Amino acid sequence: MPTAEHEGTRGELSLSPAVAPSRWGVPSLRDLRELTDVRFESRLGPALIPLVYLGSVLLTALGAAVLVWLAVLEAWWLGLLTLAAAPVVVLAVAVLARLGCELAWSVFDLDEHTTAIAARFPHLESTIDEVASDMPNLGFLRRGASNRERWTSTMDGS
Repeated sequence: MPTAEHEGTRGELSLSPAVAPSRWGVPSLRDLRELTDVRFESRLGPALIPLVYLGSVLLTALGAAVLVWLAVLEAWWLGLLTLAAAPVVVLAVAVLARLGCELAWSVFDLDEHTTAIAARFPHLESTIDEVASDMPNLGFLRRGASNRERWTSTMDGS
């Protein structure tokens, strides 16, 4: 559950002082121990999203430049075809990387929004339980033993 020091808006990161990003929005090298922390005591995900996006776009652009160079060395016409296709591929990868980063950022924000909703409506869980108890009992939605448990119980002869 995030604490007040982790809450922030999407445009600005509000991390604990131990994990404060550098001026470029990525963790500094002194926070390397936070990156390798197996207990996950701090939330670095939102701070690493811009770094992942920038890295993926730069590596794709570098790979496209190398492919263009290799194609030119092979044949001049192949180099021209690769030179025409490389920007399209780099742009497509940038769009897909941006969509993936936006999705990841939304997942990180979802925890904060869920916590805020739960704090605002403390009786929501009991209300949902009351509505669920009023619903008809459908056989295929029945909560009971799973198929695997049923199969192992029939194999055991019980």
